Amino acid sequence: MIKGKKFAILTPVIALSATLVACNDEDVESDVDEPTDENVEEDTDSEDTTTLSILGTTDIHAHLMPYDYMNDEEDQTIGLSKVHTLVEEAREEFEHTMLIDNGDTIQGSILGDMPAQIEPLEEDETHIIMDAMNEMDYDAAALGNHEFNFGLDFLDETIADADFPWLSANVVEPGTEDLCMNRIRLSKKTLTVRPFR
Repeated sequence: MIKGKKFAILTPVIALSATLVACNDEDVESDVDEPTDENVEEDTDSEDTTTLSILGTTDIHAHLMPYDYMNDEEDQTIGLSKVHTLVEEAREEFEHTMLIDNGDTIQGSILGDMPAQIEPLEEDETHIIMDAMNEMDYDAAALGNHEFNFGLDFLDETIADADFPWLSANVVEPGTEDLCMNRIRLSKKTLTVRPFR
């Protein structure tokens, strides 16, 4: 993967690049109306279409519980455990889902900082954030700028334990334009996107 290598960063900010591509042999102009409450049915799956609900998280910053460990107090605005409940509800409602994290995942609370700076993980241990994300069955995650805070060796060891691919559109092998991470590509004749309500 990326262990022991230096990287050229093409842009100053590392951003999510999960690209969904609609492919077809012919260019097709769509005459589908924009979705409104009147023309969007709850169940849009049919023989020719499938609804894909993309669920996303961002800036977890190693907060598993709704608790600020640095200030030793509850904080109901954070916590991956709270998101887990919503993800499970969405998966019950929609047959086809993807769960993708937008980055800044492994750094930011004592749970992320301890294994990097105070008490390194043993070889057979997994970073607690990777355990939680694996349990939640993430489909992919993108590198955020804070993923690089503790160095490339720590990053490589941490993401190696993920049961899902890591994405980046601007981290390349030194001296090349070869991406170090993966891409997601969905191919269908038609991809109709509507907001999640």
